[in-house]
Amino acid sequence: MLMTIVGIYSLYILITIYTSVMQIGYINSAKRQAAVLLTQDAFLKAGNYSVAKEKLSIINSFVDYLIFIVWIDLGIKFLQSKLYFLDETVTNVAIVMGFIIINAIISLPFAYYEKFILDTEFGFNKSSLGQWIKDTFISFFGPLFGVMVTDYYLIKSQSISNKDIYSTTADSIYYFSNGWHIQGCYSIFIGFIFSAATIWNPNLM
Repeated sequence: MLMTIVGIYSLYILITIYTSVMQIGYINSAKRQAAVLLTQDAFLKAGNYSVAKEKLSIINSFVDYLIFIVWIDLGIKFLQSKLYFLDETVTNVAIVMGFIIINAIISLPFAYYEKFILDTEFGFNKSSLGQWIKDTFISFFGPLFGVMVTDYYLIKSQSISNKDIYSTTADSIYYFSNGWHIQGCYSIFIGFIFSAATIWNPNLM
């Protein structure tokens, strides 16, 4: 199973890099032709911008794959040694979540470079760093409230224990795993990563 995942992801990375390389070749070839709808300067500017983005995409793909290989070799062993007391399904979710979170964090410098250096250099950036950080912070609350509403209306059927909700003792029905609802935390972080990813990478919107 693990080797199948490695093979599929390796194929995905190869296709992504190959597509970017072919796109760069096509754009460089098109830049030697005369502009039709744009002025020649605007046409060349758009071409140079697209080439720069594709080169950044290639570097990002290499880094993603490196993170994936390291995670397969070291990260899974680490999580399995720490989560041995959980069932297999929860452990597998933790492994996937770990890779998604680490990959998202490592991708932040690339998102910052593309948004505030590359886009600014070519005059396509219309937002500020403060707005970007603010949007990222706000994207956390959607999944948080989503989990709260789902838990209250669907899982607990609008029924809560007023006595236990304020209790910090182990006999409380809300004590879960030392006071943490592991599945709820997974749900929030997964939702946050997918929500924030559309801010870090507008192409996902």
